[in-house]
Amino acid sequence: MTSRASIAKLSYNPAGAMLSETGLAAAGLAALAPRVEQARKEVLDDLKLWHGGGPVPAEKDPLDAIKLMMRAIFGAYLTKAAEEKRRLSLITWSEALFDEAVFASARDGMREPRKALVAMLKHGQQTGAVRKNVDAEAMASAMVSMFQGLLLHKIWDPAMSLPAVTEACDQLLEGLRA
Repeated sequence: MTSRASIAKLSYNPAGAMLSETGLAAAGLAALAPRVEQARKEVLDDLKLWHGGGPVPAEKDPLDAIKLMMRAIFGAYLTKAAEEKRRLSLITWSEALFDEAVFASARDGMREPRKALVAMLKHGQQTGAVRKNVDAEAMASAMVSMFQGLLLHKIWDPAMSLPAVTEACDQLLEGLRA
């Protein structure tokens, strides 16, 4: 089993080989895959609550629903306890550049959250909560990209203030309000 310490020692070789003092190679990355998949499943399960058509507390205000979804994702990936998930995500993104199966899995992991965001933004436009001139597809892509950037930034700067970033994201979302 790979320890948190061994994950912290990983480096990436541009030729695609995982290198580490602990010898993590393709087989080691494959061993990590179930843990990465479980983390992704937990987030997707939360998103299905919002996208599944069942009762959603903030459904009358899609921007509030997006804020709640954002907080759930931030809690799953940007807290101190989620340090290993962040590192596994970065390893997965790196390996995706060299492995088609990993690439497909990483891409699939972004598809559902993006689809849920598009649906909430379009619903907001239909109800008058979101400005009509917002391109829901492009905005959802920007939101997913921003989250990925925040995940990477949290790895580089563990002192990044989650409350401050959350407030900044809330302010950006409020800029979409009709």
